[in-house]
Amino acid sequence: MVGQWAALCGEPGIVGLYTRKVVQFPGHDAQSSIFKPNENIESLEHGIMSQEPTIDVQCKTLDELTNYSQTVWGRGLDFLQLDLQGAEYSVLKGARNLQGVRAISVEATERQVYGNESEVPPAARLWQLLTSRGFKKVVGTRHREASSDTLWVRADLI
Repeated sequence: MVGQWAALCGEPGIVGLYTRKVVQFPGHDAQSSIFKPNENIESLEHGIMSQEPTIDVQCKTLDELTNYSQTVWGRGLDFLQLDLQGAEYSVLKGARNLQGVRAISVEATERQVYGNESEVPPAARLWQLLTSRGFKKVVGTRHREASSDTLWVRADLI
């Protein structure tokens, strides 16, 4: 069944969504991901993530979101804040047009939280991609053991 939910992905299609039941807030789904969780990391996140997808969702690409923004509001996206539970790299790699984007705030982890290592590269690989797309890291904040939020600005604006 494809529900009303959508996920931001590197390419269009339908994908299973893994959801996490957070121990501190029973009945509350949080930290859903399009990638299967790494069973060895799960306990560090204070919750239990399903090992099988719990719902199928439609995948939308960043380009589709940009086109929608252009159609509805008459302008593209100029700032992105991405916390996609392991899908940041595939979403940004799949984007064909980041020309109008001036800045990107992105969460990145240095450990493999999700089991598909070929789709969930370490933070260094994500940073290499953003640099190759013309962005420069201006600030980073470490907020968990091996995770950080970083702000990237288009290099020609600095």
